[in-house]
Amino acid sequence: MIIAICSAARHGTWYALRNYGCQCPEAVEDDRRRSREKNRCRPYIRGRNSNKAGGRSGLDPIAVERAVAGDRTLRLTTVERRAAIDRLDSFGYTAAEVAVRLGITCRTVQRQRARRRSSAASRTKETGIA
Repeated sequence: MIIAICSAARHGTWYALRNYGCQCPEAVEDDRRRSREKNRCRPYIRGRNSNKAGGRSGLDPIAVERAVAGDRTLRLTTVERRAAIDRLDSFGYTAAEVAVRLGITCRTVQRQRARRRSSAASRTKETGIA
């Protein structure tokens, strides 16, 4: 039996199989493994766009309450994160404390606060309230 040495770049990988025709057992197995991993069903993550049938735009008040209580395992949607930041702001927490409590960066909290201030300022200009 003659063993042929594959001269393909990246010998024994899925890349060599797909691009150079490498038929080494390692390349075939690597391609199968990669295909299985790529096609594996992703877990359901609440708020992910691919999980939304009709598009969920509302907020889950229970998720917001759990996040405010300090549950960092939640993946909050943008609307829920804003609501949680607003809730913690009303309690008088600093940006750093809010960030630790929600598991986000301090800069995210600062951006949200600035966005809220600018939207409030634009509303007062529109209504003429000084």
